[in-house]
Amino acid sequence: MGQEATVLAELLAKISNVHTQAEIEPEHMQMLYVYACQCADRGDVKTADELLYVLLLLDAFNFDYALSLGLCRQKQGLHQEALFYFSRASAIRRTDPRPLYHAASSYQKLGDVNSARRALTGVVQCDPEADAEVNKSTTSESYQIQCQALQKKAQHLLEQLPPAVAQ
Repeated sequence: MGQEATVLAELLAKISNVHTQAEIEPEHMQMLYVYACQCADRGDVKTADELLYVLLLLDAFNFDYALSLGLCRQKQGLHQEALFYFSRASAIRRTDPRPLYHAASSYQKLGDVNSARRALTGVVQCDPEADAEVNKSTTSESYQIQCQALQKKAQHLLEQLPPAVAQ
């Protein structure tokens, strides 16, 4: 059983980083990501969505690709799909409050107030500094300020939600 687990782990490592196996340069991946973000910014969400989907296929554990794809799906009104990608982004970087914050919005659009409340509570309780040693992108002062602002917004939104409904 130990050898099977090792083989499975090796296989998962290979397929989760297809871009490495295909010898796609990180700079090219970054160029595609920047272009996808530009498409989304100018309102071409469908093109951005398609590019981000391919990027995520090539690099399955990239936080930015997962979060951005979730935002594209959310902009298209595909909230169930957006939640999948927000969940994925949150699993990749557990202490980042952004996926939970955006998930709360999709939960509200779907009428799931209890899940929205849980997501917003998660945002308020997030400690983005706990991940700073692992993820260099979370150490910047602007990132920390952005997280604090999201936490304040989440607290405000929590106060505006109707009381929790027993399930």
